[in-house]
Amino acid sequence: MAVTKKTKQPSEVLDYDFKYTDWLDSGDEIESAVITVAAGITLDSYNIVSPGIVKVWLSGGTDGETYLITCVATTEGGREKEKEFKLKIKEVS
Repeated sequence: MAVTKKTKQPSEVLDYDFKYTDWLDSGDEIESAVITVAAGITLDSYNIVSPGIVKVWLSGGTDGETYLITCVATTEGGREKEKEFKLKIKEVS
């Protein structure tokens, strides 16, 4: 599966969703998540906003750089799933 690519400007603080809804078994929910971001981007916060979505808030970054953002979700049933996307920083005048 191809890695999703997203874009933001260096000064923006934006939220991004990791969606696990199609992967979860019926009745199972995400219990915890571990978010990893590359050096140079800031993870401001994250939370589980519904049974199958982990929302991350990101800021910073250097114009022209691309950062890998990873989320490993663990369910109440003990299953783990890793998802990731690339975040390109691009200043728009």
